[in-house]
Amino acid sequence: MYATSSIESLAVRSMVSSFRRLGHLEARLDPLGRETPSAVDELAPSAFSSLFSTPLSSTGEVYFPHATTDMKVLYAQLRSTYCGSLGVEIEHLKHKDERDWLPAQVENPSLSVTPSMERNAWTSMQTAETFEHFLAKKFSSFKRYSGEGAEAMMPAIQTILDTASQHGTSDVVIGMPHRGRLALLVGILKYPVHQLLRKIQGFSDYPEHIVGLDDVSSHIAQSVDVNGVHVSLLHNPSHLEIINAVTTGKVRAKQDSGKTAMALLLHGDAAFSGQGCVPEGLSLSQLPSFTTGGTVHIVVNNQVGFTTTKQDGRSTTYSTDVAKGYDIPVLHVNGEDIPAVIRAAHIAANFRHTFQKDIVIDLITYRRHGHNEVDEPRFTQPGMYSAISSRPSLPAQYGNQLVDKNLLTPAKVDALKAKLNAHLEQELQKSATYVPTTVAAFEGNWKGLRQPTTADMQAAVDTGVDKSILQALGVASVTVPPSVPVHNRLERTHIQTRLASLSKANLSDINVDWATAEAMAFGSLLHDGHSIRLAGQDCRRGTFSHRHAAFTDQTTDQHYFPFRNLPKALNPTGRRFDVVNSNLSELAVMGFEYGYSWEDPRALVVWEAQFGDFFNGAQIVIDQVRVDSLKELVFAAYERTGKPERFLQFVNSRAYETAAITPELESINLSIVNVTTPAQYFHVLRRQQLRDFRKPLVLFAPKT
Repeated sequence: MYATSSIESLAVRSMVSSFRRLGHLEARLDPLGRETPSAVDELAPSAFSSLFSTPLSSTGEVYFPHATTDMKVLYAQLRSTYCGSLGVEIEHLKHKDERDWLPAQVENPSLSVTPSMERNAWTSMQTAETFEHFLAKKFSSFKRYSGEGAEAMMPAIQTILDTASQHGTSDVVIGMPHRGRLALLVGILKYPVHQLLRKIQGFSDYPEHIVGLDDVSSHIAQSVDVNGVHVSLLHNPSHLEIINAVTTGKVRAKQDSGKTAMALLLHGDAAFSGQGCVPEGLSLSQLPSFTTGGTVHIVVNNQVGFTTTKQDGRSTTYSTDVAKGYDIPVLHVNGEDIPAVIRAAHIAANFRHTFQKDIVIDLITYRRHGHNEVDEPRFTQPGMYSAISSRPSLPAQYGNQLVDKNLLTPAKVDALKAKLNAHLEQELQKSATYVPTTVAAFEGNWKGLRQPTTADMQAAVDTGVDKSILQALGVASVTVPPSVPVHNRLERTHIQTRLASLSKANLSDINVDWATAEAMAFGSLLHDGHSIRLAGQDCRRGTFSHRHAAFTDQTTDQHYFPFRNLPKALNPTGRRFDVVNSNLSELAVMGFEYGYSWEDPRALVVWEAQFGDFFNGAQIVIDQVRVDSLKELVFAAYERTGKPERFLQFVNSRAYETAAITPELESINLSIVNVTTPAQYFHVLRRQQLRDFRKPLVLFAPKT
């Protein structure tokens, strides 16, 4: 550390600590300059001026590349670093190695922002702005939810993708809302412009043979390779932040299949601090059965939520304060300081890789137009929009800075704009004759699956399994080695009862209860090459002690999963068997499982309601589910503790349907099944995976 004598050493350490803890409060983060940081007494020069004349000896407390023995110079370095365009919140972190690593990155960045990086950053922002202006000119009434004012998200995203590629990441899954989405699609993510323009003109982006309705343009997805990383931008609903857990669920499924995947989530400031699904999603981040090794979050903070100011929109200093409760560091950065944005993105991606934890970038920007482009923001924010309208755009500002630094020329600026506009005009002409012929949803892991007709939904499927296999699986489901002592009551009433039933010579004498039927269904699907993932509150044991997918060692508290230890003859391809207790969340966990099933349709993915109608805490996810393989197991049928009619409202078949197949039944969204016997339960679970299409299944079953 910097030290002279003991007293001076403590004073220096206090100064360094003060800036690391409190510097963000004086950081110049608002690009509009309307928010003046409050002075912090602990950072005032007067707090340390008595030491400014004291010579120092450096022993490494700080990480600046050029050591100084001048206390006044050190003070200036700390103020410039922590009270400039980048504010850092790290003191709430519980692990010292993280608290040491982040200041080292901030004070002595491992990344030098090169001229080529600055030019690339400007190019990505100028590309976004030119596209936005083109849409404004050609489709003036179209609600595009422009990212103008927040174009810095483009170099931030590009930096994160590049850094992830350097770390050997195979896949990045992006979840984001509407703001700036279209420009990201056609820019970094290479979505065909003519295809988007065709959709904007009101045409379907589905081929004629696909039955269904389009979503709005701001929900479009894309899957593409970017600099050696496969990037997936997920479809998102307009329900803000719901996509978060879906994204991490998809990432976890990729990781479980052996890929090195990471999640990148973009948020709005008002939604990040306001939506309850945000802390629910963050609460999963370090749970063993839900962690993805860290998510990089970018809060695109335009300082207003539609018309709501931060004073009315949150009870905290920052919109990102919710993340601090989950031991997540936060980097606040002024969205008009592009080198600072690039450094923040680089630090965030490296932190995630190093510590396998979430990190948040609070990208302070503004929204040049209203919530959408036909909205008038001056009705409610006249002061803010007076400041916005008086300043040039960010790409123009930054382009001028690069011209002044001789990194660009005005001629190159004009040439890029001309090239982009010419390309957009060509794509507009091409859109006039574009006809979609394929559906990306049925590629990749979904190849070989298809959209079903009503006849397919009603068709019988051979779900039978050889008796000897079922008996072997039933026995295996309660086979525990002698080295694992099981609770004596379970040994007597669960294990021995099942073994006794399955050992009977006559098939008609074997009593298969609900739990045994489920175990046989799960085991037979493993045998057929399908993974199993069942998640929910207390589902490992079963709310009413009926399942016992794992047995707890009575001496060590360790869990033993019989189906994770099946002989090769019963699980020849070594498929995964995961029955996981979730935290006490419905919304985030169901979203997570939805994302998991979205990635891997050949896994039977089940979310189980703990009791009765406890699914209704996840109503938004239920409302948004369309095509996936998620099965929701709702214990409500016979105990009169839930409301099946809540789900029956979703169906598009009449209450008393004839056998005739009618056109309105061709777009069935989900199946609702009320099983009355263990045999039905067994077969419907198997049917879910053996068909060559996937539809969500809501299954009512008894608790025991």
